[in-house]
Amino acid sequence: MKKKIGIISLCMLACSILTCAQTITPQAEQRAKEIVSKMTLQEKIDYISGYTSFSLRAIPRLGIPEIRLAD
Repeated sequence: MKKKIGIISLCMLACSILTCAQTITPQAEQRAKEIVSKMTLQEKIDYISGYTSFSLRAIPRLGIPEIRLAD
C-alpha cells in the first residue's frame, strides 16, 4: 500500500511540474536579451553569484526584482 501511495505521489508531482513549465516566446527572449545587454559586467557577476544561498540579487535600475529560489 505504501508503495502505491509513493508511486501515485511521484506521478502527481511529475504532472504538476510538467503543467507548470513555461514556453519561452520570441518576445520574452528578445526582452531578456535587451535587459542583459543593458547590464554592466559587475551587475552580471553580482546577479549570477547570488545574494544569499537561495536568492538572486535585485537590479532596481533595470526593474529586476530579487528572485527567491527553492529546492
